[in-house]
Amino acid sequence: MTVNGSKNSDNDFPEIAQTLITYGAKINLRNKTGLTPLNLAVLGGKTHTLPILLKAKADPDIQNNYGWTPLITASSKGDLNIVNALLKAKADPNIQANDGWTALHMTVNKNNDYSSIADTLIKNGIKMDAENNNEMTALYLSIVNNSKKTNKVLKLAGAKYMGMFYVKMRRKVADKVCNIDNELSDELKALRKKICR
Repeated sequence: MTVNGSKNSDNDFPEIAQTLITYGAKINLRNKTGLTPLNLAVLGGKTHTLPILLKAKADPDIQNNYGWTPLITASSKGDLNIVNALLKAKADPNIQANDGWTALHMTVNKNNDYSSIADTLIKNGIKMDAENNNEMTALYLSIVNNSKKTNKVLKLAGAKYMGMFYVKMRRKVADKVCNIDNELSDELKALRKKICR
């Protein structure tokens, strides 16, 4: 069974999906890139086909070849309705893609406001301090990407940990400050003394 994964939602054919399911189509069959009909429906914004697939027990946690689940895809696209439908179908918000990104990491894109998705994921138990493979948390990425609304949501929910990338970067900066030669003003020497204890 395949569902058209094009971005044109006019190609949403829930009746065809239902007919194929009725006649025994394998609901969790994967294509060459690891996409299932559910992955493709999410990718293409097939909001009418999605509930039919979920009702037929399509697995919302199957990852494609890059480790993306339908929830990670929906979060990256900013589709709150699909995110809610997947979470209602018991999608695991803590699955990490091959690069370590979770659905929450996807909400901190600098060009979009996905703070409502971040809030929904947090309320559904996502680990706010999960690090991607570059040791960055969603909180750290929200600062780097100037994603102010999502940053506020994360902080209000109690996110504090910036990730090992941030810790290592701070150490490097502190090391450089501590190794500066002595041609500093008294004020900077006092600051260096505080930092380099």
